[in-house]
Amino acid sequence: SASANTGCDTGDWRGSMLLRNNGSDTPIYTAPIVALDNTRKPWVYWGTGDKTKPGATTTQDYFYAVKDDQDIGTVKLAADIPAPGSSGSAAGWRFQLDSGEKVLSESLVFNKVLYFATYIAPTTTNLCGAVGKARLYGVDYLTGAGRLRNGVQSVEIGDGIPSDVGVTFGKGKRKGRIIVNTSHASAIWDDEEVDNPFGDTKTLYWKDRKIE
Repeated sequence: SASANTGCDTGDWRGSMLLRNNGSDTPIYTAPIVALDNTRKPWVYWGTGDKTKPGATTTQDYFYAVKDDQDIGTVKLAADIPAPGSSGSAAGWRFQLDSGEKVLSESLVFNKVLYFATYIAPTTTNLCGAVGKARLYGVDYLTGAGRLRNGVQSVEIGDGIPSDVGVTFGKGKRKGRIIVNTSHASAIWDDEEVDNPFGDTKTLYWKDRKIE
């Protein structure tokens, strides 16, 4: 969280803890993302999940959406963040993920929809061929209400650990697609269509990140 200072000098900046986790063992391995609401207040989004133990099946992880009210004297407690739609969720909410479900990749806010992918480890003791499942969430970035096709919050997208969530538009297209890959997929998952809030698209540049 940052102080509400109008100065441009970084020497005036101050920071503080945004959320205290009450000692719960829910590590964060992915970078948080930030989006502004209709009043230009920043919301911070992140998920928990241990990348060093992706096969753990009894972990309890969460995905958080927390409004940064820029009050550096107040630290929110994770246990006080309600579920979407509950009393007090206008200032933040969190999804309690299924047992063993965890966030291992980067999320995305696009056109007021929050997208993030999770990995659900297999529970079988025979790990030969057991790869787990990937799930994609698409929810309203302020309320947590389902915004995927037919108003659902999440869909399973294949086997294995999911990649970061992205969005792609073809040249001159007014519709785009959310794209996610998984570690055991033969093709990129792109079954979710999204509107283009910018009108027609044009290619400005491209960059191959695989060779970096």
